[in-house]
Amino acid sequence: MVQGSGQKCVAAVVAAVTTVGAVGAIAAWPATSRAAVWKDGCPAFFPPEDAPPGMTDIKVHDGSAAFGALPAIDSPLGPSRVAAEGWLSTIRPETVGATIARQAGARLVLQGNLTSGPTFGLIYAGYSVPNEMRGANDNHLGDLTLSAGYRHTGYMFGPMFRSGFAIRLAGGGPLTARTAASFAGQREQVARLSPFRGANFGTEAPFTATLEYRIEMIGCRAPFVDLRVDLSRWQPGGGERAVVDVPIEVAIGAYPWEMFALYMAIGEELRAHAAPYRRLTRITLGFEVHPTAAKHVRLGLRASTFTGEAIGGAELGVTLELLVPWWKGTLE
Repeated sequence: MVQGSGQKCVAAVVAAVTTVGAVGAIAAWPATSRAAVWKDGCPAFFPPEDAPPGMTDIKVHDGSAAFGALPAIDSPLGPSRVAAEGWLSTIRPETVGATIARQAGARLVLQGNLTSGPTFGLIYAGYSVPNEMRGANDNHLGDLTLSAGYRHTGYMFGPMFRSGFAIRLAGGGPLTARTAASFAGQREQVARLSPFRGANFGTEAPFTATLEYRIEMIGCRAPFVDLRVDLSRWQPGGGERAVVDVPIEVAIGAYPWEMFALYMAIGEELRAHAAPYRRLTRITLGFEVHPTAAKHVRLGLRASTFTGEAIGGAELGVTLELLVPWWKGTLE
């Protein structure tokens, strides 16, 4: 009964967000008197690196790396920031032995990115799942993951667009005892039942390589396309074969009205040696609010559904990002 109620609640939220986003986008599409304070200004005028000499009081946008809403909280193309994500999910595995029907989780992300140059990051995850034998939830920390990479950002056509490409390598593991019999099996099941986040809970030596490309039109509505591919691997306990996980996701979005970004993402996750599924599709609708004119704070809400071989479910998540005050994303 609780599981069914949770699924209905998440489905209702997805429907509400879809309706609000669609109606709002249609209503806000015409230009308004406040358009000049949208993401980059309308129009964006000059990039900070190429302002005409001798002119004063001109409008400039924030630079080649000043990307808007991020479909993934740990995106290597995002600005230097402190970010947090929390989620609630309902999972319906049909495989015998997969006993985790609900999950709550959280991730903390710290990231330092040069405009074009090295990137560094840290992710710490945790989860809470029901324990039917104890009649209460089991709460445990996941993996501490460190990452390093490189990204390049620049302009295209004038500059009409900003674009970015990033490559990143990440690895880590749990700070608690990896072989603790009390929850090692549970940890591995959480990893396998965490679509697109399995490596954050992998039991032994999780490793992830990430490629991401993004192109975003410079201007008030800043429409964007973002493509990301990950390749993860971790070793389960008990001598099982290593799990290989390949999430691929493409997202499109824009700012339909002032300080409000709306986006949709579709992802396909492919896995080897990882029951209960080998392939899964995730569809996500999200929005992000920049509540201050300086845009140093971002609040987001994301609703997802996923279906695949012997599994299905839904998820609702919230995000909070605090951009470092000095970050502008200008090309170096």
